[in-house]
Amino acid sequence: MHCLFLQLCVQMKWIYQCMEMSVTELY
Repeated sequence: MHCLFLQLCVQMKWIYQCMEMSVTELY
């Protein structure tokens, strides 16, 4: 369970960074 939660956190962080990069490219 803890592993799954950690994986989810990592995935969310990756998605957030991806979105941040997209926003940076737009502006």
